[in-house]
Amino acid sequence: MHAEADRLLYVAVTRAKQLLIVSRYPSKIAIDPWSELENSLNKHFELDEVLIEPVVAERLILAPNVDVELKKWKDWVASAAEPTYLRTNVTGKAKTSSEIKLVRPSGGKGMAFGSVVHRLIEAVGQGKTLEQIAGYAEIIAKEEALDDKWKPDAVAAVTALIESPIWQRGIKAKQKHHEFSFMVGKKEEANKDTLIKGVIDYLFEEEDGWVLVDFKTDTYEDEHEQNFIDYYKPQVLAYVQEWEQTFGMKVKEAGLFFVGKGNYVVL
Repeated sequence: MHAEADRLLYVAVTRAKQLLIVSRYPSKIAIDPWSELENSLNKHFELDEVLIEPVVAERLILAPNVDVELKKWKDWVASAAEPTYLRTNVTGKAKTSSEIKLVRPSGGKGMAFGSVVHRLIEAVGQGKTLEQIAGYAEIIAKEEALDDKWKPDAVAAVTALIESPIWQRGIKAKQKHHEFSFMVGKKEEANKDTLIKGVIDYLFEEEDGWVLVDFKTDTYEDEHEQNFIDYYKPQVLAYVQEWEQTFGMKVKEAGLFFVGKGNYVVL
Protein backbone atom coordinates (compact mmCIF):
# COMPACT_ATOMS: atom_id res chain seq x y z
CA MET A 1 0.00 0.00 0.00
CA HIS A 2 2.75 2.45 1.00
CA ALA A 3 4.89 1.31 -1.94
CA GLU A 4 2.08 2.16 -4.38
CA ALA A 5 1.58 5.58 -2.75
CA ASP A 6 5.32 6.28 -3.01
CA ARG A 7 5.31 5.22 -6.67
CA LEU A 8 2.44 7.59 -7.51
CA LEU A 9 4.15 10.41 -5.65
CA TYR A 10 7.36 9.80 -7.61
CA VAL A 11 5.48 9.79 -10.91
CA ALA A 12 3.65 13.01 -10.01
CA VAL A 13 6.91 14.80 -9.19
CA THR A 14 9.03 13.59 -12.10
CA ARG A 15 6.50 14.17 -14.91
CA ALA A 16 6.87 17.95 -14.75
CA LYS A 17 9.33 19.18 -17.38
CA GLN A 18 9.80 22.85 -16.44
CA LEU A 19 7.67 23.81 -13.46
CA LEU A 20 5.94 21.89 -10.69
CA ILE A 21 3.36 23.70 -8.59
CA VAL A 22 2.37 21.97 -5.36
CA SER A 23 -0.80 22.85 -3.48
CA ARG A 24 -0.54 21.88 0.19
CA TYR A 25 -2.49 21.65 3.44
CA PRO A 26 0.01 22.97 6.06
CA SER A 27 -2.50 22.66 8.87
CA LYS A 28 -3.66 19.18 7.88
CA ILE A 29 -0.57 17.14 7.26
CA ALA A 30 -2.51 13.88 7.55
CA ILE A 31 -4.41 14.56 4.30
CA ASP A 32 -1.54 16.30 2.52
CA PRO A 33 -0.26 13.88 -0.19
CA TRP A 34 2.95 15.92 -0.45
CA SER A 35 3.90 15.72 3.22
CA GLU A 36 6.64 13.16 2.44
CA LEU A 37 8.45 15.90 0.52
CA GLU A 38 8.12 18.54 3.20
CA ASN A 39 11.87 18.91 3.83
CA SER A 40 12.54 19.53 0.13
CA LEU A 41 9.52 21.75 -0.39
CA ASN A 42 10.52 24.03 2.47
CA LYS A 43 13.67 24.94 0.56
CA HIS A 44 11.63 26.37 -2.34
CA PHE A 45 9.74 29.63 -2.49
CA GLU A 46 6.01 29.96 -2.25
CA LEU A 47 3.88 31.64 -4.86
CA ASP A 48 2.47 35.03 -4.00
CA GLU A 49 -1.08 35.02 -2.83
CA VAL A 50 -3.36 36.55 -5.42
CA LEU A 51 -6.25 38.59 -4.10
CA ILE A 52 -9.32 38.39 -6.25
CA GLU A 53 -11.96 41.08 -6.02
CA PRO A 54 -15.42 39.63 -5.65
CA VAL A 55 -17.63 40.03 -8.68
CA VAL A 56 -20.73 42.08 -8.11
CA ALA A 57 -23.73 40.62 -9.88
CA GLU A 58 -25.05 42.93 -12.56
CA ARG A 59 -28.73 43.59 -12.37
CA LEU A 60 -30.52 43.19 -15.67
CA ILE A 61 -32.68 46.25 -16.18
CA LEU A 62 -33.69 45.80 -19.82
CA ALA A 63 -34.02 42.33 -21.37
CA PRO A 64 -32.43 41.97 -24.83
CA ASN A 65 -34.61 41.42 -27.89
CA VAL A 66 -34.08 37.70 -28.43
CA ASP A 67 -35.56 37.69 -31.94
CA VAL A 68 -33.23 40.46 -33.12
CA GLU A 69 -30.17 38.81 -31.61
CA LEU A 70 -31.19 35.41 -32.98
CA LYS A 71 -31.58 36.87 -36.47
CA LYS A 72 -28.09 38.33 -36.25
CA TRP A 73 -26.76 34.89 -35.37
CA LYS A 74 -28.70 33.20 -38.18
CA ASP A 75 -27.45 35.79 -40.67
CA TRP A 76 -23.89 35.16 -39.50
CA VAL A 77 -24.31 31.38 -39.88
CA ALA A 78 -25.77 31.82 -43.37
CA SER A 79 -22.91 34.13 -44.35
CA ALA A 80 -20.33 31.67 -43.02
CA ALA A 81 -21.93 28.84 -45.00
CA GLU A 82 -21.77 30.80 -48.25
CA PRO A 83 -18.81 29.58 -50.35
CA THR A 84 -16.12 32.17 -50.98
CA TYR A 85 -15.72 30.86 -54.54
CA LEU A 86 -17.75 29.04 -57.18
CA ARG A 87 -16.92 25.71 -58.82
CA THR A 88 -17.80 24.77 -62.38
CA ASN A 89 -16.45 22.77 -65.29
CA VAL A 90 -15.95 23.44 -68.97
CA THR A 91 -18.38 20.73 -70.05
CA GLY A 92 -21.19 21.98 -67.86
CA LYS A 93 -20.75 25.60 -68.95
CA ALA A 94 -20.82 24.68 -72.63
CA LYS A 95 -23.82 22.35 -72.38
CA THR A 96 -26.00 24.67 -70.29
CA SER A 97 -25.54 27.44 -72.85
CA SER A 98 -26.67 25.22 -75.74
CA GLU A 99 -30.28 25.16 -76.94
CA ILE A 100 -29.72 22.22 -79.30
CA LYS A 101 -31.85 19.14 -78.61
CA LEU A 102 -30.05 15.92 -79.43
CA VAL A 103 -31.94 13.00 -80.94
CA ARG A 104 -30.66 9.71 -79.57
CA PRO A 105 -31.89 6.24 -80.54
CA SER A 106 -33.85 4.36 -77.89
CA GLY A 107 -31.41 1.45 -77.94
CA GLY A 108 -28.35 3.42 -76.82
CA LYS A 109 -25.43 1.84 -74.99
CA GLY A 110 -25.64 4.05 -71.94
CA MET A 111 -23.19 6.15 -69.95
CA ALA A 112 -21.32 3.07 -68.75
CA PHE A 113 -20.23 2.36 -72.34
CA GLY A 114 -18.72 5.83 -72.63
CA SER A 115 -16.90 5.46 -69.31
CA VAL A 116 -15.42 2.10 -70.34
CA VAL A 117 -14.28 3.43 -73.73
CA HIS A 118 -12.62 6.49 -72.18
CA ARG A 119 -10.81 4.35 -69.62
CA LEU A 120 -9.62 1.97 -72.35
CA ILE A 121 -8.35 4.88 -74.44
CA GLU A 122 -6.50 6.26 -71.43
CA ALA A 123 -4.99 2.82 -70.78
CA VAL A 124 -3.73 2.60 -74.35
CA GLY A 125 -2.29 6.07 -74.03
CA GLN A 126 -0.41 4.91 -70.93
CA GLY A 127 1.18 2.02 -72.80
CA LYS A 128 -1.20 -0.96 -72.71
CA THR A 129 -1.23 -3.05 -75.90
CA LEU A 130 -4.35 -4.15 -77.77
CA GLU A 131 -3.78 -7.66 -76.43
CA GLN A 132 -3.85 -6.32 -72.87
CA ILE A 133 -6.89 -4.15 -73.56
CA ALA A 134 -9.23 -7.12 -74.00
CA GLY A 135 -8.47 -8.44 -70.52
CA TYR A 136 -8.55 -4.94 -69.02
CA ALA A 137 -11.96 -4.38 -70.60
CA GLU A 138 -13.35 -7.30 -68.60
CA ILE A 139 -12.24 -5.67 -65.35
CA ILE A 140 -13.49 -2.13 -65.96
CA ALA A 141 -16.72 -3.33 -67.55
CA LYS A 142 -17.60 -4.90 -64.21
CA GLU A 143 -16.55 -1.77 -62.34
CA GLU A 144 -18.70 0.44 -64.57
CA ALA A 145 -21.59 -2.09 -64.66
CA LEU A 146 -21.52 -2.30 -68.46
CA ASP A 147 -23.79 -4.89 -70.07
CA ASP A 148 -21.71 -7.83 -71.32
CA LYS A 149 -23.10 -7.49 -74.84
CA TRP A 150 -21.41 -4.08 -75.25
CA LYS A 151 -17.90 -5.15 -74.23
CA PRO A 152 -16.86 -6.28 -77.74
CA ASP A 153 -18.14 -2.96 -79.13
CA ALA A 154 -16.03 -1.03 -76.62
CA VAL A 155 -12.86 -2.93 -77.55
CA ALA A 156 -13.65 -2.61 -81.28
CA ALA A 157 -14.20 1.16 -80.94
CA VAL A 158 -10.86 1.64 -79.20
CA THR A 159 -9.10 -0.57 -81.76
CA ALA A 160 -10.54 1.53 -84.60
CA LEU A 161 -9.43 4.72 -82.85
CA ILE A 162 -5.85 3.49 -82.44
CA GLU A 163 -5.70 2.68 -86.15
CA SER A 164 -7.15 6.07 -87.14
CA PRO A 165 -5.02 8.80 -88.77
CA ILE A 166 -5.59 11.26 -85.89
CA TRP A 167 -4.22 8.77 -83.34
CA GLN A 168 -1.23 8.00 -85.52
CA ARG A 169 -0.50 11.71 -85.82
CA GLY A 170 -0.36 11.88 -82.04
CA ILE A 171 2.11 9.00 -81.90
CA LYS A 172 4.47 10.90 -84.22
CA ALA A 173 4.01 14.22 -82.38
CA LYS A 174 6.66 16.03 -80.37
CA GLN A 175 4.68 15.39 -77.20
CA LYS A 176 1.19 14.20 -76.31
CA HIS A 177 -1.18 14.01 -73.34
CA HIS A 178 -4.13 11.75 -72.56
CA GLU A 179 -6.91 12.83 -70.19
CA PHE A 180 -5.15 16.11 -69.43
CA SER A 181 -6.81 17.50 -66.28
CA PHE A 182 -6.61 21.14 -65.28
CA MET A 183 -8.19 23.58 -62.86
CA VAL A 184 -7.86 27.36 -63.17
CA GLY A 185 -9.14 30.23 -61.09
CA LYS A 186 -10.96 33.11 -62.77
CA LYS A 187 -13.38 35.94 -62.11
CA GLU A 188 -16.71 34.78 -63.44
CA GLU A 189 -20.34 35.78 -62.82
CA ALA A 190 -20.88 38.69 -60.42
CA ASN A 191 -17.09 39.09 -60.42
CA LYS A 192 -16.81 36.14 -58.05
CA ASP A 193 -13.75 33.90 -57.85
CA THR A 194 -14.46 30.68 -59.75
CA LEU A 195 -12.55 27.43 -60.10
CA ILE A 196 -13.00 26.00 -63.60
CA LYS A 197 -12.18 22.32 -64.04
CA GLY A 198 -11.71 20.49 -67.31
CA VAL A 199 -10.33 17.31 -68.85
CA ILE A 200 -8.96 17.31 -72.41
CA ASP A 201 -9.18 13.81 -73.88
CA TYR A 202 -6.29 13.93 -76.36
CA LEU A 203 -3.73 16.63 -76.89
CA PHE A 204 -0.54 16.58 -78.91
CA GLU A 205 2.00 19.02 -80.30
CA GLU A 206 3.10 19.12 -83.92
CA GLU A 207 5.69 21.41 -85.45
CA ASP A 208 3.28 24.30 -86.04
CA GLY A 209 1.05 24.03 -83.01
CA TRP A 210 -1.13 21.90 -80.78
CA VAL A 211 -3.98 19.60 -81.80
CA LEU A 212 -6.86 19.14 -79.37
CA VAL A 213 -9.27 16.22 -79.74
CA ASP A 214 -12.37 15.37 -77.73
CA PHE A 215 -13.70 11.80 -77.90
CA LYS A 216 -17.46 11.23 -78.02
CA THR A 217 -19.19 7.88 -77.62
CA ASP A 218 -22.71 9.03 -78.51
CA THR A 219 -24.90 6.78 -80.62
CA TYR A 220 -26.82 8.59 -83.36
CA GLU A 221 -28.19 8.30 -86.87
CA ASP A 222 -26.07 9.82 -89.64
CA GLU A 223 -28.64 12.51 -90.43
CA HIS A 224 -28.31 13.86 -86.89
CA GLU A 225 -24.52 14.09 -86.83
CA GLN A 226 -24.39 17.85 -87.47
CA ASN A 227 -26.56 18.45 -84.40
CA PHE A 228 -24.04 16.57 -82.27
CA ILE A 229 -21.17 18.52 -83.82
CA ASP A 230 -22.89 21.84 -83.12
CA TYR A 231 -23.80 20.73 -79.60
CA TYR A 232 -20.26 19.76 -78.60
CA LYS A 233 -18.41 22.45 -80.52
CA PRO A 234 -18.64 25.13 -77.77
CA GLN A 235 -17.13 22.67 -75.28
CA VAL A 236 -14.12 21.95 -77.50
CA LEU A 237 -13.62 25.64 -78.29
CA ALA A 238 -13.75 26.38 -74.55
CA TYR A 239 -10.91 23.89 -74.07
CA VAL A 240 -9.00 25.63 -76.85
CA GLN A 241 -9.49 29.00 -75.17
CA GLU A 242 -8.23 27.69 -71.82
CA TRP A 243 -5.22 25.98 -73.41
CA GLU A 244 -4.20 29.16 -75.23
CA GLN A 245 -4.98 31.73 -72.53
CA THR A 246 -3.99 29.78 -69.43
CA PHE A 247 -1.04 27.80 -70.75
CA GLY A 248 0.03 30.12 -73.58
CA MET A 249 0.06 27.37 -76.20
CA LYS A 250 -1.13 27.88 -79.77
CA VAL A 251 -3.85 25.48 -80.93
CA LYS A 252 -3.72 24.95 -84.67
CA GLU A 253 -6.51 22.35 -84.85
CA ALA A 254 -9.38 21.16 -82.72
CA GLY A 255 -11.81 18.40 -83.45
CA LEU A 256 -14.33 15.81 -82.34
CA PHE A 257 -13.75 12.09 -82.78
CA PHE A 258 -16.99 10.12 -82.70
CA VAL A 259 -15.78 6.76 -81.50
CA GLY A 260 -18.86 4.78 -82.51
CA LYS A 261 -18.60 6.02 -86.09
CA GLY A 262 -14.81 6.20 -86.32
CA ASN A 263 -15.30 9.72 -87.66
CA TYR A 264 -12.98 12.67 -86.95
CA VAL A 265 -14.47 16.14 -87.51
CA VAL A 266 -12.27 19.22 -87.57
CA LEU A 267 -14.03 22.24 -86.07
